[in-house]
Amino acid sequence: MARKFLLTGRRLSAEEAYRIGMINRLVDRERLEAETTELAEKAIAAYPFAARLLKRSLKRVADIQGFRTSLQSHFDTHQLSHVTDEYSRMRDQGIASGISRGKDASRK
Repeated sequence: MARKFLLTGRRLSAEEAYRIGMINRLVDRERLEAETTELAEKAIAAYPFAARLLKRSLKRVADIQGFRTSLQSHFDTHQLSHVTDEYSRMRDQGIASGISRGKDASRK
């Protein structure tokens, strides 16, 4: 799914993102600040040493799975894309127009 969105520039609704597991909760806009604050307060109330150990463990697993290398590789590719003629044309036409074209294509 991620590849599909990256290649097509297609946008998706919050409901679709929730359905495919890209996000884990939907919150009405008027409840967003309260829900975010409540979640942050719960995270802050966690035992600091245990939370540090858990975060370290999760990061270590991600590194073992190649996450850091993957990010570095993507960053390198992203930087290289900025020296292409295609990028130069898009920049010269206005990046906003490229984003607009992506939005228009996602509506089809």
